[in-house]
Amino acid sequence: LLFVRIQGILPSSLRLNHLLDRIDKGEKMQLVKAWLALILTAGWAVSSLGNVVEVKVDVPSTERDKCLNWKEVDLSQVAISEVLGAGEEGGDGDEDTGPVRVGGKLACRTNVDGHFELGRFVTDNTIGSATVGCVPIGSKLESARTRFQVATRDSSCVHFWNTISYDVNPLNPNALIVGNKAESGAELALLSFCRYDLGDGAPTIGRMHMTGELFGQCVLSLPNSTEVRVGGDYESMSAFPLGEDSEVADDVPAGLVGASREHILYHINTRISLYLNKDDTDLISRVTGYPFQELIDGLNDPNVASDKTLLLLLSMKRFIAHDLNLKGLSLLRSLLAERMTDARRRILGLHFHPDAAEFEKNGVLLKDFDYYSHPDNADEFRYLLMMCAAAPDHHIPNITWVEKNVTSSPKDPQTQAHIDTYHPVIKMWVYDQGVVNMDTGPLHFMKGSGRNTEAKLRWLYSVTIPPAVQAQKEPSLRYHGDPIAEGLPDILRPVLPLPEYKRTLIIADTSSIHHRGTAVPGTVRRTIRVRDGLQGGIPRRNPYDWDGWDSWQFPGAYSDYSCGTTHQCAVPENTNIR
Repeated sequence: LLFVRIQGILPSSLRLNHLLDRIDKGEKMQLVKAWLALILTAGWAVSSLGNVVEVKVDVPSTERDKCLNWKEVDLSQVAISEVLGAGEEGGDGDEDTGPVRVGGKLACRTNVDGHFELGRFVTDNTIGSATVGCVPIGSKLESARTRFQVATRDSSCVHFWNTISYDVNPLNPNALIVGNKAESGAELALLSFCRYDLGDGAPTIGRMHMTGELFGQCVLSLPNSTEVRVGGDYESMSAFPLGEDSEVADDVPAGLVGASREHILYHINTRISLYLNKDDTDLISRVTGYPFQELIDGLNDPNVASDKTLLLLLSMKRFIAHDLNLKGLSLLRSLLAERMTDARRRILGLHFHPDAAEFEKNGVLLKDFDYYSHPDNADEFRYLLMMCAAAPDHHIPNITWVEKNVTSSPKDPQTQAHIDTYHPVIKMWVYDQGVVNMDTGPLHFMKGSGRNTEAKLRWLYSVTIPPAVQAQKEPSLRYHGDPIAEGLPDILRPVLPLPEYKRTLIIADTSSIHHRGTAVPGTVRRTIRVRDGLQGGIPRRNPYDWDGWDSWQFPGAYSDYSCGTTHQCAVPENTNIR
């Protein structure tokens, strides 16, 4: 474990495997001895380092607000009828061109010192005097404000209401960020509109907390202004722009945002040549029916792929809507991420872990939670997590466990078979013996489906080729096929507590096909999960961006494709590519 920790924090040029490749055999033993001496000298200091992990919150960009057009309203200047448009009562139709309504009530927000608080427009005479204005959700009617904003849907976007499950992390990235609210300390929670039927047959408007203490909850107001919090089975206001993505992700490799097109292309093509061999590129061609070179030519042509698309290719964005998906863009991203994750595990020496072969093959491990959660076994647990995540020690957070309850619902989208994203990610569950069983809707998992076999890529291709509207609505791609007929490695099987353990720890790569089990509506499944803020396991990191990626010598590296004669992809002079 100490060896892996040292390897993980050293520059690639000082790692033992890198040095051994560059000296004569006679000097190798001396180098190994010197290296071990370095470990013994620095070991205790490294072991005592705190594990501070930067967690990138997977929430939509505030640019998503562009799918709504906001208008300032001052009731001292305009008539109520002008504000209401077609009238206060109306539908929630996503195609409506008038003001946005929820449950027939006008949605609004107030701007106080740059903080946008979400509310509903009220015209009420039940409290003795007329109340007219935007009432913040959870506030009394008397707090109605006469200066506020209302929104209309932008026709350049696809609008829809998306069902949010209990205990889902991260949230769907299409949710519209339209507000913020101060919580404890100085933290501002990002907010979206949500709706939920409180039992009167019509949805009630609420605010969904996308970050902060109330993450994943929809907060609503009862008629008496009392707050109600709902943890799942509600709907969030969502949208995405038509055509090519207009966002640039903030998780692209360091130094690429603002870099020249040639520099970005160099990074893409170098990764492809280092990590994909001819069998890989032939596989993509076989699935798509197009020569792999045509995909490369498209990426190199600025009339086909913009600089923004190139940056998104090397980001963690779950799905890129682009015509190049017809020639395998999504397949390239998925296969390259898998190959680079495998290589990273080997560079760190984590493939020597006794469970590495099983995890790489099946994508899931079941362990004794009471053993691994014992303080005496903390280092062993960290080593296990490092292997599964293919990550150095300082990327593994200190794990805090909390109880999470999931209430079964017939509308729960998590019961549909799906993958979380295109690259390996680690989530964890703890099932108590006798508490989680087939009646409570356990995790169902397809072993081996995290590997990009030809059958997996054929399914991935079928759901990502244009126009791929469903993939844009829900980038955690849904699987509706027959795994046996399609040649996938297994069927979806329930994951149940092992009888020999009191509590079973489940570690799974959820880029594999999986789903939440069904149960009688209202059934509560009680599990132990990783605390909020860690995305259900090990925080996701960009699979293409890690120190030493450019020094990996992959056996059989394939570099026979060209960058073309018109659009060169050679690295600019005097440029550090790390």
